[in-house]
Amino acid sequence: LLVQPASPSPGLFGLLAMLVLGSVVLDVAVGGLTLRLVAPEERRLASALQYGGYYAGTILAGGAFLTVEARAGWGPAVLMLTSLACLGALAAVMLRREAPRFGHVAPGRWRDFLPTRSLLPVLLVSLLIDLPQNAGIALTGPALFDTGLSQDQTALLTGGGGLAAAIGGALAAGLVGRRYRAGAVLLVLALLQAAALLPLALITGIEQLDPATAALAVILAYATAAAFNVGLLAWCMDQAKLRKAATDLALLASVHSISYVVAGPVAGWVAGSIGFPGLFAGSAVAAAALALTLSPLMLKWKRR
Repeated sequence: LLVQPASPSPGLFGLLAMLVLGSVVLDVAVGGLTLRLVAPEERRLASALQYGGYYAGTILAGGAFLTVEARAGWGPAVLMLTSLACLGALAAVMLRREAPRFGHVAPGRWRDFLPTRSLLPVLLVSLLIDLPQNAGIALTGPALFDTGLSQDQTALLTGGGGLAAAIGGALAAGLVGRRYRAGAVLLVLALLQAAALLPLALITGIEQLDPATAALAVILAYATAAAFNVGLLAWCMDQAKLRKAATDLALLASVHSISYVVAGPVAGWVAGSIGFPGLFAGSAVAAAALALTLSPLMLKWKRR
C-alpha cells in the first residue's frame, strides 16, 4: 500500500523479492507434505489437484487484481490479494489440525540433505525442462495488452479462460497419466506445451486482435502448461528415494523454482530485443529442442 508501482524504488523490488521467496518456500513445503500424505498410486491425482489449485489461485488472483486495479486503484487491489492470502493461511491452520500425526523423526546428518549421485540427472531435468516455456508464457498478459486488448479483456482471458483451461489440463494429465509411464507422459506433455506457444507467436503479430482468437491461444497455452507441471511433479515424486522422499522432492521443487525466477527477466530482455512474436516462437523451438535432448533421462528413470 505504501509503495506505488508508478515510481519503482529499491523498496518495491525488495518487497517483490520477499514475495517470490515466500511463494517458493511455500511451494516446496506443500510438495513435501503431499508426498508424505499420499500413497504411490495416488501421486498422479494428487499432483493434478495440487497444480489445479495452484493455477486456480494464481490465475484467478491475477485476473481479479487487474480488474480491481483498473476500477478502484492500486490500494484496493493489494488489499484484495492480502485477503486471499489470509484465506490460504486459514486453510493451512485447518490442515494442521486434520492431518495425521507423524512419529518423531530423528534429525539427520547434513549429508542427508544433499542430492545423491543418482538424483543429479533428475535435478538437471527439473532445472532445465521448463525454462523456455516459462520464459514464453510469463509475458502472455503484457503481450495481449500490447495487441490492443483492454486491461479488462486481458484480465478476463487470463483469469477466466486461462483459469478454466489450467484446471482442466491439470486434471486431465492426472487422470491420463495414471495409465502410462511417468517419463513418457512427461516427454509428450513437454512437446505439447512447446507447440502451444506457437499460436501465441502468431496472434501477437496481429494488430487489433480478435478476443475470440486470443482466447483460443490462451486456453491452449495454459492447459498444456498445467498438464506439463502435473506430469513433472508426478515424475519427480517417482524419483525421490523412499527413505527421504520429502527431502528429495523439496530439493527437486527448489531447483525447478529457479526456472520461474530466471524466466521473467529473460523473457523481458528477449521481448524487448526481438518483440513478443519472436519471444514466443523462440521459446517454442527452445522448449521442444530441450525436451528431445533430455528425453533419454526422462525415459530412463523409473519409479523407485
